[in-house]
Amino acid sequence: MTNFQDLWACMPKNLRKEVFWLSDVERLLKKIELLRHELRNIARNKRFADPEVIAASERLDKVLVQYYKFRDMRFVRKIGVG
Repeated sequence: MTNFQDLWACMPKNLRKEVFWLSDVERLLKKIELLRHELRNIARNKRFADPEVIAASERLDKVLVQYYKFRDMRFVRKIGVG
């Protein structure tokens, strides 16, 4: 069986970008899920206006914005704009 470096060497460059893009998106999706869980746990025992709830919500919002930027870049590349 070949190792990862052999596979990487024979992989077309455009496919290499896809591999990196997928790993970045997967990382963001995992982080989103963890932050959602954290927000749910905090909000269970506090009011929505509580500073701790707001801070957790802002952390989640930042990661969601990153995810949507990645998703939008992927869509733009797919349809050939830019």
